[in-house]
Amino acid sequence: MVYLKLEGLKISDALLSAILHLCPNICFFILDQCYGYSNIMIIEIARCCSKLLHLSLNACKAITDRCISEIAQSCLNLKYINLAFSYSNCNISDVSMIEIA
Repeated sequence: MVYLKLEGLKISDALLSAILHLCPNICFFILDQCYGYSNIMIIEIARCCSKLLHLSLNACKAITDRCISEIAQSCLNLKYINLAFSYSNCNISDVSMIEIA
């Protein structure tokens, strides 16, 4: 599977972890308005999905500076990231935004 869109769903850490380990070739991952998972799972997405080209975390409340840093360091092929409404809802610093850019 290279394209996965989960939108507006409550997703547990366990379910998201299982998806990541069963689908290591995900290139397009959309988690818009999903909730129920922790920031640790965003870090795991960055570490497990080395082929990631497109990541959408619109309205994600779990994102932190550490998540952004891990995405910037691990997702070297990333061409698109959507953090709309995540940035305003969380404690993400401008330094993280510069790092991901």
